[in-house]
Amino acid sequence: MQKHLSLGILLVASFLGWSGAEYCYAPNSCVPQDYCSIRGQPVTVDIKKCETNEVCCRLTKPSIPSCTPPSPKTPHSPTSCDTTTARPNTTPSTTTTPRPTTTPRSKQAYDCGTSNPRGIGNLALDTSDSRPGEFPWMVALYSNEKFIGGGSLIAMDVVLTAAHILENVTAANTKIRAGDWDLISDREPFTPQQRLVKSIIRHEDFDYETGANDLALVILAQPFKQEDHIQTICLPTPDEDTANKCIVAGWGVKNFGDKCLSNVLKAIELPLVSQDECQDKLRKTELGPDFELDPSLMCAGGEEGLDSCTGDGGSAIFCEMDYYRNRYIQVGIVNWGMECGKKDTPGVYTNLEKFNDWIYKQLEALPAIQHPRRGEYKQF
Repeated sequence: MQKHLSLGILLVASFLGWSGAEYCYAPNSCVPQDYCSIRGQPVTVDIKKCETNEVCCRLTKPSIPSCTPPSPKTPHSPTSCDTTTARPNTTPSTTTTPRPTTTPRSKQAYDCGTSNPRGIGNLALDTSDSRPGEFPWMVALYSNEKFIGGGSLIAMDVVLTAAHILENVTAANTKIRAGDWDLISDREPFTPQQRLVKSIIRHEDFDYETGANDLALVILAQPFKQEDHIQTICLPTPDEDTANKCIVAGWGVKNFGDKCLSNVLKAIELPLVSQDECQDKLRKTELGPDFELDPSLMCAGGEEGLDSCTGDGGSAIFCEMDYYRNRYIQVGIVNWGMECGKKDTPGVYTNLEKFNDWIYKQLEALPAIQHPRRGEYKQF
């Protein structure tokens, strides 16, 4: 059975200098060569031999070699995948009904975490898709004109994402797109914005092997202009209660093994899972009975067919505030998982509550324009 980390890039274990068949050490798996891209080191015991056309991969998901969302230089251009071509003049299908439009919010309502629950515009949707503009803090990250993962706006000039998707990425070759929904068409009734990057701040203790401390801040060269479809998400505070059912959003694949990313922003409702319960469930997988979940991580999901997946790395999982309907706090960042949507196998996320002090410490040292305000959530 294949195993993986949903880290956006893949970590492959093999001995240097070998050719042909390889010996694969658990918790690794033999998978086709196309599913792997980066060579690393083997782990522990249980030797088994891969076929000649396979390599030994550590906890990998399949790559998406030929189907990625368009680069920011050519907004909404079709991808090379036949199933995700541009649809500039989409007509509602017979199996889905248009969602009602919503009235733009007044300027005083521009507070963090404020969603557009009915969306902006009137488009037909898949059941797993978000509404256009529904979660206005979601952004897409590009490196060398290729989509690398998701992120969230915590200030108009600061993006929060995962450190793992920024491996071998520099500020100079990175761009951020906010206010988008369908990455390959212009059918939304609003226009996305794009910004260059000034600097990238990765957590100094990020551990690629375990996913611990997997977060980074991307500082923009210029802030985004605040609009109905471009807003910030709230950061967690110790005294803020949220619902147990949360939402993860992203442009990753919809099902494990899919070859194409989703052109439309997905939104999947997931239950949070306690640290102890999650560790117990993950120990029943190929990770084994000795697996220990790092304290910097949290879990969600475990329901069949519902999960974040390949390409969602760096994206936000957020929960509705108890006392403010349609207003959300980001509680985590998509980190890793065992395949996608397996029953009783939760996905693993960076736990943002553990990093509030780190985030504010980094931001307070910068002359940014609109830093998030610690714990200030206005009612309106």
